[in-house]
Amino acid sequence: MLRGKTFAVLTLLAVIALVSTQAFATAELKLTDGTTTIDILDGGAGDSNPAAGTVTWIGSLGVWSINVSTGINKGVLGLDLSSINDAGGPGTLTISFSDDNFTTSPGPYELAVGGTLDPTGSASFSAFADTSKFGTANQIGSTLSFSAPPAAFSGSTGGPGVGNALTEIATLSFTSASGGNASFDERLTPVPEPASLALLGTGLVGLAGSIRRKFMR
Repeated sequence: MLRGKTFAVLTLLAVIALVSTQAFATAELKLTDGTTTIDILDGGAGDSNPAAGTVTWIGSLGVWSINVSTGINKGVLGLDLSSINDAGGPGTLTISFSDDNFTTSPGPYELAVGGTLDPTGSASFSAFADTSKFGTANQIGSTLSFSAPPAAFSGSTGGPGVGNALTEIATLSFTSASGGNASFDERLTPVPEPASLALLGTGLVGLAGSIRRKFMR
């Protein structure tokens, strides 16, 4: 029985090793309106969030009077980039979040996004894998593009992405003299491969069997 329990535990640990990232590197968040660029390192100047692997910037940039942008390295769950932005006039804002030291597995990954644009405007979202932060050599899936109306939007894409650095990019644009506001959440998540899922299933079945035999004694 002890041998069965040991096998189940080792199997689960192997699955975790297959899908996990290494220790956090230095997550980095960038915002640019085409004229000025804000660059914030995790734990550095301008980072409003003390959590490791999480970068939050709050401030104004050009016509973009309100910006609350957060990037999170979620380890085995990938990257998450979310933001609330308000423009007082026409302008384009690009927000990028990146971190490295991920596994070099080719994925696959899923990029999912949802948000709002008010009253008009456009937004596009993309993700990349490369050998260094903010590299765009290998796009994951396709670019997701939306325009308002309607105000609410959502979509997803996915595909392989080779490289130990992952990057999410969001671009917001308003052409109206009165500007507008936007909010979004962009998530890049690794999708377990069939072999990993089968290994996980085997480990769970073995662990469940060991527990069942224990309570039937």
